[in-house]
Amino acid sequence: MKPFIIILSALLFSLTGFAQDPSFSQIENTRNYAHPSDVLIRQGYEIELAHRSEWNSTGEAYNTSFLSFFYQHEKMKSGYGVKLMQDVEGVGSLKTTDLKFVYRYSFFPFNYYNPRALFIALEGGVVRKSIDWSQLIFSDQIDPVFGIYTGTDFIYPDNDVNFFDAGASITYRDRIKMNDFRLPFSASASLKHIYGDRVESLKGIGTKIYPLFTLTVSSTIHAVDYYGLPLLKPTFRYEYQGNLKKLTFGSLIGKANEQYQRTVYVGLFISNQYNPISPLNTNSFILLAGFEKVYNRYLTTIAYSYDVNTAGLGNLSSGGTHEITINISFSTIEKGFTQPSNTFQKCPE
Repeated sequence: MKPFIIILSALLFSLTGFAQDPSFSQIENTRNYAHPSDVLIRQGYEIELAHRSEWNSTGEAYNTSFLSFFYQHEKMKSGYGVKLMQDVEGVGSLKTTDLKFVYRYSFFPFNYYNPRALFIALEGGVVRKSIDWSQLIFSDQIDPVFGIYTGTDFIYPDNDVNFFDAGASITYRDRIKMNDFRLPFSASASLKHIYGDRVESLKGIGTKIYPLFTLTVSSTIHAVDYYGLPLLKPTFRYEYQGNLKKLTFGSLIGKANEQYQRTVYVGLFISNQYNPISPLNTNSFILLAGFEKVYNRYLTTIAYSYDVNTAGLGNLSSGGTHEITINISFSTIEKGFTQPSNTFQKCPE
């Protein structure tokens, strides 16, 4: 636990710097996006896919897509990955494409009966910002009688922005012994945009992306230590970027069949986003439902969530937020996923 606290303090100290990074509501199913250190804990491969659509009622939805691939080599204590994020924002199609490569090192051998582990990951890559000028309407396209023309004399500038970006992440996993019961927990901290130019302005005025700090803590609680009974996974997340602060907390509740080969779960989370310089601070309820299936060496998870806005512009004005995720893991060890999945883990006797 001490190495985690030391590195966490260093991450917080480096927050000296307002652009806002996209954020996903399904914390558990987009771990590689927020915390590349907290991905696959067994030897094998993992693929994460996520798509988020918000502001749908405005006619110009904001869409964020994420795809990642990660490979964990147990004997080398190392993991390698690549992740791609694309964010398209409403009118004008302001597009951000973020390609990162990930390296992760495991300091302790993690397995079912030795749950203590410390993972540290570094990521680096290229961010590209561009705008589709053809989606904009200029003054020479507007006629007071006939309306909007399709042509324009405006010369589209070629001023896309490209810059190198990097980040770091740390995850600590363990089980706390409480009498005859051992409570598993995971704590992860990440800092994005810690190195590089980070100048994202299309006008070249020097606007930079502020570092993004994310802290996530979760656990798994078994109502009764038998198969087929409810499993709880409370989760807490705090995000801090420039003037923006966001707090999300809640829990998943799932029910697994014998040997955890199938798990159905639902979730309820509350999210509060606060920015002192913006009037559009929002509160929302996140409703979630998902399904896990283990087949031989494959673990597949599919989940859907809907954000109900209760403050700011409100749910009717924004149209709420839809999010869907698909995770596929493949174990290269002979026994495959005979033990519980990444989402719900049963403590050994």
